[in-house]
Amino acid sequence: EDTRQVFTLFLVTNARHIPGFLTRFVSEPDGIALLHERPAIDSRTVDFEALGRLPADTLGGAFARYLSERGLSPDVFRAPPGVPPTLAFLGQRMRQSHDIWHVLTGYDTSVDEELALLAFSHGQSGMPGPALLAAVGTVRFFPRHPKVFAKVLDGYRRGQAARSMLTVRWEDLWQTPLAELRERFAIRPRAA
Repeated sequence: EDTRQVFTLFLVTNARHIPGFLTRFVSEPDGIALLHERPAIDSRTVDFEALGRLPADTLGGAFARYLSERGLSPDVFRAPPGVPPTLAFLGQRMRQSHDIWHVLTGYDTSVDEELALLAFSHGQSGMPGPALLAAVGTVRFFPRHPKVFAKVLDGYRRGQAARSMLTVRWEDLWQTPLAELRERFAIRPRAA
C-alpha cells in the first residue's frame, strides 16, 4: 500500500526494460501527446462527482462507483523524490490506468484478482515487474486461494490477446459504454 515503495520496486525490476517500453509508448497512438501533456486522472483534474452521475455501464460511471464502493482514492500515486519527470509520468499513468483496467477486465480487488490484473498488465506491457509480483503472489497465496494460478494465467492470456491500452486517453472515454470499450480493445470474458 506504500505507493513510493511500489514505484521503487517498479524501477528496480523494470530498469533494463524501461527504454524499450518508452519507445513502444511513444510509438503508439497518443503516446507522444500523452508524454508531452502528462495528464493525470486524479481529483485535481477529474470531477468524480460528475462521473458518478453517469450511467453505471459507462466507463466514467463504473470507474467512479468502483473507487467509491471500495473506498479508494484516485490520488494515491506520488513518485519518490528525484525521479525524472518522464519516468514519474509513466509510473503515474500506469498506476492510474490500473484501476480503470480493473473496471474493464472485471477483476475486483481481492488478492487473487489483483494478481490476475498484474498478469494482465504484464501481458499488455511486457514489463517484468507485474509478472514478478503476480508470480510471487501466486506462490504466496496459493494455499488460501487455490484457483489463483488459473486466474493469473488467464489474466496474462487476456492481456496478451487484448489490443494495447497503454496510451489510451481514458479522459476522453468517460461516457463510452463498457461493452463498447471491451469490444474495441478485444478484452475477452474471464475464464470460468
